[in-house]
Amino acid sequence: MTVPYAMDPDHSTRLLVIKQGSMDLSLQIPTHLFPIADEIKDLLPAMESSPDSEDALKSDIGILSHLWTFALSTISATTVNEYEIVSFTREILLHFHNRYVKSMDIHAIIHQFPTSLQETLLRNYYVTLTLMQKHHLIMPTSGSIPPLFAAAARKDATLLAAFGGQGNVEDYFSDLENAFSVYPTIVRPFVAQLSAFLFRYASSPEAKSVFSGEIDVLKWLDNPETKPSKNYFLSAPVSLPVIGISQLVWYYLIVKIMDVEPDQVRQYFTGTFSFFYSYFLFPFLFFSIFVFLVISSLFWGKKEIIMKRFIFIKIIKYLIYFHDQY
Repeated sequence: MTVPYAMDPDHSTRLLVIKQGSMDLSLQIPTHLFPIADEIKDLLPAMESSPDSEDALKSDIGILSHLWTFALSTISATTVNEYEIVSFTREILLHFHNRYVKSMDIHAIIHQFPTSLQETLLRNYYVTLTLMQKHHLIMPTSGSIPPLFAAAARKDATLLAAFGGQGNVEDYFSDLENAFSVYPTIVRPFVAQLSAFLFRYASSPEAKSVFSGEIDVLKWLDNPETKPSKNYFLSAPVSLPVIGISQLVWYYLIVKIMDVEPDQVRQYFTGTFSFFYSYFLFPFLFFSIFVFLVISSLFWGKKEIIMKRFIFIKIIKYLIYFHDQY
């Protein structure tokens, strides 16, 4: 992704003290941002402790996360002073970056915190980076290499990419839900493009005999109550492409976070393998090729993907064939 840089017209700061119970957090805020920071502090509600993160919430990282989340929640489509609020969230990010992340990858340092706090910090971090980019508050640099990939580059670890098959548990969709929730600003445009294409195809005359209902992945993510039944989720024509989307979304996240092109990540992998019904590997690979082409279109501009319709027709034909044979 990108690394933020500080920029204050007069370089003067004021101390902002956030109190939550018996704990407090002190932040040095640029003088010109202090009014908006002080306003957000006055509106900040008290933290609600939870059993799995009580200790963390009582620490400065818990207060920082709480303040960060609330500051981001004040931004909406009608916010008049969005630039000032985003600038304030940048200062929170800088504090977090300088005290905790430093030269490390953020994913490597947050594992010490409870899961709920990890997800909140990641969401706040990348949402803030996206907003900063929107307002030209960051400068592009090369992304950090995750420790596991760094180990693979040194030959201290071996990485294999595992391709899944047809879903055999109903909660496979939770992998995609997790990525969509924790990294919303990164993955939403990608998921929206894939979801729109899959929805159009599943609604086409040639596919209606295979799909008993609609496939609207984006709607399922935005409105979980609209998710289909367990049996529909587990059917091969549905689980196969949705699992493909989920796995490619996580690959896409690696690419975006490392700030590299899709092909550059491939160098870290020694090989690939598949599990669960080998005869599903071939249509899944066809689907993976299509999604890779879509990723490429996002990186290298809009261009017609000639094979996309052919690939999905092939997938459906394979599914029908194997359904009839087995």
